Amino acid sequence: MLQNLHDMRWTDNSMGSKQLLVINDVQQLMGSGKLGMYLSAPDNIPILVKEKGGTYTDLALAPCPAARAPSSAATATCSTRRPRPRRSRPD
Repeated sequence: MLQNLHDMRWTDNSMGSKQLLVINDVQQLMGSGKLGMYLSAPDNIPILVKEKGGTYTDLALAPCPAARAPSSAATATCSTRRPRPRRSRPD
């Protein structure tokens, strides 16, 4: 797992170069379409739409896997940007 995280950060740059951002920065990036996923609670979606320029059709929530969490533990969610269909280019 550590090798995978290392590769995502420094080999294929899928994590980007900006790390350790505060929540307002992350929400602004997500609302403007510059970020694809982050850990949050469901109440972040309205903030992304009302304050950060996102749209409900572009945003979604998905459960994040947890290792042996007790059933009473709070469930983490990932705010994700829905992928847009690729447009075919004329030849």
